[in-house]
Amino acid sequence: MILGSFSFAFAANDVNVPEFLNKEGIFVGDKNGDLMLDKTLTREEAVVLLARLLKVEKEAEEFKVTEELPSFKDTKKIDPYWKPFIAWAEDNEYFKGHEGKREGEFGFGDNLTAKQYAIVLLRALGYEEAEDWKKAFAKAEELGLLKDVKADEDDEIVRKAAAQMTFNALGAKMKDSDKTLAEFLGIEMPVEEAEELEVEKVYTENLKEVMVKVNNGKLLDEVDV
Repeated sequence: MILGSFSFAFAANDVNVPEFLNKEGIFVGDKNGDLMLDKTLTREEAVVLLARLLKVEKEAEEFKVTEELPSFKDTKKIDPYWKPFIAWAEDNEYFKGHEGKREGEFGFGDNLTAKQYAIVLLRALGYEEAEDWKKAFAKAEELGLLKDVKADEDDEIVRKAAAQMTFNALGAKMKDSDKTLAEFLGIEMPVEEAEELEVEKVYTENLKEVMVKVNNGKLLDEVDV
């Protein structure tokens, strides 16, 4: 067997999602720069996060508050900072409030569940499955919104998980479009770097298979010859 010099490329999955979103102005921490990754995400915080994701934070921040908007009965006496954001989210039907015994409430101060945030992202992407609670989480999984997210649908999500879902949404295609959300918003997604691996040793254990050992110690699968 004659050996030449060649290499293999492996994708290196090393994207720091919260830092990427922070640089894009989507995921913002406190005044000290702490992203508070282990803190649970409240519903009102998710509204601001969504506005930043869609690049309309200024519009949402200046959205006109009226007697009709926001209409939720639990948002009448909240900090004025939140009111225009919630009014914007309600007007665009990204957030529709609680149902059942809490109908008419936004849920101000409540923590957001993985399923609830998945529904918000589905609405932002234009998918009508967001309106069917039985289908929404499955659709989110299908689109990849839950990739690398360790949370069941009813789990309250921490900011790190919300960041991952937000990042995944950027890579998802919008409804009836060939464009991803990132492409639509003009956001350049990070490219996973390739790791170049040079062959260190090639040997055979029998006449039909070749074993290849590369320079990082990995042993590639057997190759039929």
